[in-house]
Amino acid sequence: MNVSMFATAYSAVFWTSFLTVSPLLVVGKNIPSFAGPYMVVLISAYDCPDNLDYFDSVNMRFSHFNPAAPYQKQRAYGNSTFKTDYDDRRWGSVIADIRSNNQWKLNAFHFNKTKNNCSDCRKDSPQWFRAMYNQDPNAPGPCLVKKGLYIMNGTAVDHFNAPRIPVLPYGHYRLRAINGIQNRMLGCMMSEIKVIPKLV
Repeated sequence: MNVSMFATAYSAVFWTSFLTVSPLLVVGKNIPSFAGPYMVVLISAYDCPDNLDYFDSVNMRFSHFNPAAPYQKQRAYGNSTFKTDYDDRRWGSVIADIRSNNQWKLNAFHFNKTKNNCSDCRKDSPQWFRAMYNQDPNAPGPCLVKKGLYIMNGTAVDHFNAPRIPVLPYGHYRLRAINGIQNRMLGCMMSEIKVIPKLV
């Protein structure tokens, strides 16, 4: 996770629903059934269907998650384009759908962030900032991702795990993340993820 937009989708948002975990993932481990320490499996990220020409754009896919090797990094393929600089002037909003009974429960959760979206994404997805933008997420100073095209071609990425969010409910989610400056919307991205137990 805009792959800073992508990060937006991750930063404050995870909720409720059960995930059926492969037996290979849980053998010999004490795995809580509802919520706890987690990692996020990335499935896809793409533009919202109603995006406008001046919006940021993202088109990403990720390698298959292997439950027999849960800590093996996924590989990212695709690109993210910022039409304007991504910085702390931007606000963010995330709407989450939950997968349940073979269908999406729409608009199950809605989270808003009024400002400092870039810094919060950098704090909550440091792995992504390092991999996608070649930036040190612990660097001092204001958060800034310059406008331009960012490409990932098989880049290995850690499973997302927000340092400031140690516990999440497990489940299968579809996120709609938007951001902008003041009353001008600048990006809209969809992503699909699974939140699964982290082996300890």
